[in-house]
Amino acid sequence: MNRLRSAETVSVGRRALGLPRRGHPAADWAAYLEAARLMLVNESDGSCRQMAGAQRFRDFQLATGRPPTLDDLAYHATTLFPPVRPRGFMEIRYLDALGPVAWPVAVAVSYALIVDDEAAAAAAGDAMAVAGQWAEAARCGLAPPPIRRAAVAAFRAAVRALPRHGAPQSLIDQVTDYAVRFVEPGRSPAADLLLESR
Repeated sequence: MNRLRSAETVSVGRRALGLPRRGHPAADWAAYLEAARLMLVNESDGSCRQMAGAQRFRDFQLATGRPPTLDDLAYHATTLFPPVRPRGFMEIRYLDALGPVAWPVAVAVSYALIVDDEAAAAAAGDAMAVAGQWAEAARCGLAPPPIRRAAVAAFRAAVRALPRHGAPQSLIDQVTDYAVRFVEPGRSPAADLLLESR
């Protein structure tokens, strides 16, 4: 019962900003899937039924009158929109919302922190200090000092790691410039857009 209650409190809708954290990504993802509300269910005739109310995937049999299949689970996962979604690869959903200057930087930093154990370890301490603060980061950006420290540590670790993975100097320079211009001073790229519009 504690497991279900914990998953329910974190999964606050279909776009939850955090997953239940138990220390293992696969278990966290499974708990999130189980606690997330059902949106659509495929029927045997090929149609799709919209689910009303607050039925969770764990209530599938009660809601539909049949046990869920692996196809049902896979389809359910496609209707959820957390910031990072496993799909046989790691889909970082917010990267496609960035502009042409920022997205290569975001991809490079994400890549370095994922594939380089040394970089991940270097960034982990500051990152763990702000774990779960998605909403505050979305609302305040890098204004809170702990969030800024985590971002600076991540960028510094990534810049050190990128040469080890064959990144071209032009990309390393782009990441470094972005860190100096935006991350270290806690500025948002949106600030430049506001200045340009005046």
